[in-house]
Amino acid sequence: MLKLLRFGYLKILGNEIPVAVLEGEKRVMVQREVVGLLTGNKKGGLSRYLKPDNLQPYLPEKFKDIPLDQAVLKFKVGNVTAQAFEANDIVNICEMYIKASTAGAILPTQRKLAAKAEMLKRSFAKVGLIALIDEATGYQVLRDKEALRILVEQYIIEEAREWTKEFYDPFFHELDRIYGNQRTISRSRPKYYARFINKYVYEPIESGLILDELNRLNPLDRKGHRKKRLHQFLSEKLGLRVLRDRIAKVTAIMQISPNMRRYKESYERMESKQMWFNFPED
Repeated sequence: MLKLLRFGYLKILGNEIPVAVLEGEKRVMVQREVVGLLTGNKKGGLSRYLKPDNLQPYLPEKFKDIPLDQAVLKFKVGNVTAQAFEANDIVNICEMYIKASTAGAILPTQRKLAAKAEMLKRSFAKVGLIALIDEATGYQVLRDKEALRILVEQYIIEEAREWTKEFYDPFFHELDRIYGNQRTISRSRPKYYARFINKYVYEPIESGLILDELNRLNPLDRKGHRKKRLHQFLSEKLGLRVLRDRIAKVTAIMQISPNMRRYKESYERMESKQMWFNFPED
């Protein structure tokens, strides 16, 4: 199971396709979406489309050594396991159909597949599928230090703002309730509330990049305290606006959750939809 680094939504031939970057800088497309692009039917895997005897002379080298099933990459999106293929594998599969068609080796039943493969190849030929996935997921920002600096600067200010209330009592009332605690006040809240806030409010903002920078600017001391609140280092223009959206979203999920277990289930389900990977398990 590979770790998901970035996700996004790539428009190809009028279809909006979930794409991702996994650990090891593997750019991938979800298997069922690839099958849907080629065939118009998302059911089933790709293996059956590579098995016909007439395609074997044009089979990508990679799949001559290992079965297609072993080339599938798996990763978690919320509580769903997704199966995907690397971008280069998709390109090579398209080229297989194109070469077979050019050589006159294509079967009548495969003509539509060959035509779709040609269209797909042409749609990302100018800049390459890897570049398109990097752009769609925002991964190129992580690779470009200057772009990363500019991104962080949109959220962060170096000097802390004057304190303003951002986490209102209803947020903590819901937090007390789902943890099964009595009503708490500011000075008596357990430390794990801070961990909850970091995980569900701050960490999802730009995949943890903003939280990392906030921790650098406002580190914990030996007693586990900070000089300022994290949100005092967020910009008015973007940082606070995104933070308030996150607080509202987390509060809404807590309101429909009777306890912490159900909260986690609801959160994972809604985050999966937000990441455009709302597909059934393969």
